[in-house]
Amino acid sequence: MSFVDQLLIYGETALASYAEGIAGATESQTKEAFREAGMSDRQATLFDRAWIVLDQSPEMNNGFSAVLLQSRSTGEKVLAIRGTEPSQWGADYITDIVDIAALGSINRMAQYQSLEAYYGQLVSSGKLAST
Repeated sequence: MSFVDQLLIYGETALASYAEGIAGATESQTKEAFREAGMSDRQATLFDRAWIVLDQSPEMNNGFSAVLLQSRSTGEKVLAIRGTEPSQWGADYITDIVDIAALGSINRMAQYQSLEAYYGQLVSSGKLAST
C-alpha cells in the first residue's frame, strides 16, 4: 500500500472520530453518524463495510473524544482522536500557549488526561495491547 493510500485511510478514520454514538450502533445508525460527521453517502457505506467500531470514548466536558476502529480486512486497530471542537478553541489555545509553550508541561491538560485514562481503559479491557 502506498503512503498516499495510508494517509487517505487514516484521514477517513480521523473523520469517523467525529461521529457520535457509534459504539454498539446498528449498521444504519453508524452510516448515518458517519454522514453527519462529514462523509458522503458512498464514503460512509464503504467505511462502514471496511471498519468495525470496537469502542468509543464517553462524552467528556473537556472536548476529548476518540474511537477505536478495527479494519475488517487486515485486523489493524486505529485509535482515532477527534480534533478540537469550535466550542473548545479558546480553552485549547490558552492551554497550548500557557502550558505547553510557556511552561513546557502537559500536566494540566484535561484532554490529555482524558486520553491517558481512555487508553488505560482500552488496555485493561484487552481491546488494545500495552506498548
